[in-house]
Amino acid sequence: EAAHTAAVARFVHLSSFVVFGVPSPPEMDDASPYGPGSDPYTTTKTEGEKAVFAFHSETGLPVSVLRPTVVYGRGSTWLEEPIRMMKKGAFFLIGGGTGTCHPCYIENLLDAAWLVADHPRAVGQGYLVADDDPISFREYFTAIASLCGADEPRRSIPVPLARAVAVGLEAVARATRSTGRPLLTRTAIDLVTTNSRVSMRKIREELEFMPRYRFRQAIADLDGGSR
Repeated sequence: EAAHTAAVARFVHLSSFVVFGVPSPPEMDDASPYGPGSDPYTTTKTEGEKAVFAFHSETGLPVSVLRPTVVYGRGSTWLEEPIRMMKKGAFFLIGGGTGTCHPCYIENLLDAAWLVADHPRAVGQGYLVADDDPISFREYFTAIASLCGADEPRRSIPVPLARAVAVGLEAVARATRSTGRPLLTRTAIDLVTTNSRVSMRKIREELEFMPRYRFRQAIADLDGGSR
């Protein structure tokens, strides 16, 4: 085991900001404690991160952990799924889209990955990474609509109704032992309706990381490609 770990220059683990809890706490940074989360995605991200840090402590394997926020880019769930729904005229906001979105463009995430893979101060550390441009989910999905020529999203359903629908869809999925994700889940509702604030102070101060793309720049970059 020691021989194998000695051959690894750096192991970069992609975690997620959900390790700090779903719903997100009002404020979070890299010193925040692990938070609650009962869904499989949140649980596996949290346990995976804990396992990586434990392995680092036990073996000395040089690891660095990235905790991206809402990752979007070509081929990503946060981009392709809403576009598919918008093209069908089936997209709707939840609670008016007033929840806080912390977008993380894939190019910024890749830049951060290259940085932590090589930076000596990043060994044994975890870092939140985002575009550092918090917006509302209404703003986020409006920008996504512009990429596919769809109208600005205006239809919205109240949060209580969305939760009731999600409970029903999750129950059906369990009863039928479906391997697919329900169209609407309570976790997804928590993600898009919570008001929170993410701090990237640690990666900025320790590694001098600056996102190459702000959100509007990233949308312009995506708009330059074909959809």
